[in-house]
Amino acid sequence: KLALYGQGYTASLAIYAAILDPKVTEVVLADPPSSHEDPTTPEFLGVLRIGDLPHNLALVYPRPITFVGKMPDAYRWTAQLYEQMGIGDKIRVVRSIQEWQPSK
Repeated sequence: KLALYGQGYTASLAIYAAILDPKVTEVVLADPPSSHEDPTTPEFLGVLRIGDLPHNLALVYPRPITFVGKMPDAYRWTAQLYEQMGIGDKIRVVRSIQEWQPSK
């Protein structure tokens, strides 16, 4: 199994790497930016024509997504989509990275 971890501005890199590589089995995000409009987020030309970070994270469906600490409000959209697709349990929140275990 291959999980990708991104913290802060590297969370967006983990999201897009997972979208592009189907071998990634889980995405783990700590303190991800809520939007590409955040000045600390790496720039991806034209990406907002497709969607912002919460929308693009949904493209890893149906793979598990774990948030470390808390899930930013913007990502509730992603969680709701997973719930509507019947796999809401594949999005989880752990208090710290030490608590993380690969999803089954």
